Amino acid sequence: MRLNKFIASTGYCSRRKADELIFNGQVKVNNEIILAPGYEVKDKDIVKVEDNILSLTNYKYYIFYKPINVLTSYDDSRGRKCLKDFDFFKKNNLAYSGRLDYKSEGLILFTNNGELIYKLQTPKFKVEKEYIVEVSKNLKEKERLTLEDGLKTVEYNYGKCKITEIEKGKYRVILTEGKNRQIRNMFNYFGIKVINLKRVRIGELKLNGLKPGEIKEIPEYIIKEYFNV
Repeated sequence: MRLNKFIASTGYCSRRKADELIFNGQVKVNNEIILAPGYEVKDKDIVKVEDNILSLTNYKYYIFYKPINVLTSYDDSRGRKCLKDFDFFKKNNLAYSGRLDYKSEGLILFTNNGELIYKLQTPKFKVEKEYIVEVSKNLKEKERLTLEDGLKTVEYNYGKCKITEIEKGKYRVILTEGKNRQIRNMFNYFGIKVINLKRVRIGELKLNGLKPGEIKEIPEYIIKEYFNV
């Protein structure tokens, strides 16, 4: 297995971050510094990253329904409710893909599989994220087409997306990227306030009746089928 993929597969970090660590001389194989991400790791090799010995682990996958007014973080200096206020996250400090802002709710995926995190966070893989968005007023058709084509301004650089009106004041938005406050900024560009934002799907993973604050383990075979990892 390539060295950068091995590191990501342990859940230590993403493959992109693994590349950085390798180039910075922070990775050793059998106590020798390796500077090539494509170095082939063999079964008996001992891999150290920042002096931590890594090994492949059993992967775990969970979906969590983040409620409104919860920070997608394991701690908060301002005392807001965060992940560690939930019993599961007190015991499990897993990486996550799909941060939602404090006022948003919905699906977040947690795992120790760094390769999957990388795939979900990298736009070139085009993993869809679906949201139900309630707004203060409807988009005009020209505005909707502008957003779907990718909003490009001095302040924003967003890729193409799909926006479908469900009913008056409510839209289904599908992105293949997830920049900070992206949907709120998109609607706000046309003076429209987002009242409620809920992520209901990541790839083929859906909330499927999960309630706010609940967490559910997803079998590995489903993850492999959906995301090809």
